[in-house]
Amino acid sequence: MDLSLQSISDFFSTILPIAGVIALIALAWLFWEMIKFVKGLDVTVNKINDTISTLDKSVEKLQAPLNTVESISYTIDSVHFASKRAVNKSISTITDNYGVIKDWVGTFFNKE
Repeated sequence: MDLSLQSISDFFSTILPIAGVIALIALAWLFWEMIKFVKGLDVTVNKINDTISTLDKSVEKLQAPLNTVESISYTIDSVHFASKRAVNKSISTITDNYGVIKDWVGTFFNKE
């Protein structure tokens, strides 16, 4: 039994340093890949900043036409409101003075 434990101890005494070196190499490779990823992330963020700046300039260029469209929309709303009010007022005047208008039309056509 002592012989088998001794042989196992010798085996792991030989294998553990090799496994440790392999683990250190794997950790170094992982660390190197993380450094490359972070550097790439910096480049990506810079590209995103450039894209956002370009988009912001495009939105600023669109602001003047949007203001024009908004102004036209307000004008159309004002015209609609005024015409609606005029039609309602005309209808109200006609209904309020129906009898007078009827007599006037009757006398106008009866003269001829």
